[in-house]
Amino acid sequence: PANAHDMQNIMNQAVSLNEAYNTLSNPHARALYLIKINGFDISKENPEVTPGFRMASMNIMSALEEAEQSDNPYGAFREVLKRVSVNIENICRDLEMVLDCVDDVLDWESVAASLNELDFYLGIQAKSQKLLYDFLRESKKKK
Repeated sequence: PANAHDMQNIMNQAVSLNEAYNTLSNPHARALYLIKINGFDISKENPEVTPGFRMASMNIMSALEEAEQSDNPYGAFREVLKRVSVNIENICRDLEMVLDCVDDVLDWESVAASLNELDFYLGIQAKSQKLLYDFLRESKKKK
């Protein structure tokens, strides 16, 4: 029979294994973990991004501003969310492909750029969802 100390060790190991599985099965968390253990800093003032990202991010920001001013905010916010979701899925897929490479030499700057872009889109997704929720709540109050 296991004593209390052994049971605590077993629980700690189970928690560690669960955290490791969750980290490694999520492309975003996995990339952040691998960047960290390889000593690459992504907290720069001017983060790395891919060449087309600046234009794409300006287009998304513009679409979000237009959605806020739209006669049909519900449809406009849903369209922004759809575009953002596609970008998030694409970045996650690309991260998975890069991180699953058998080659031990990864382009950490490229991974960092993808993470920075993913963080941007996740932020836009959260903002869009909040604006959509606020719009729906206000619409409901008017009825």
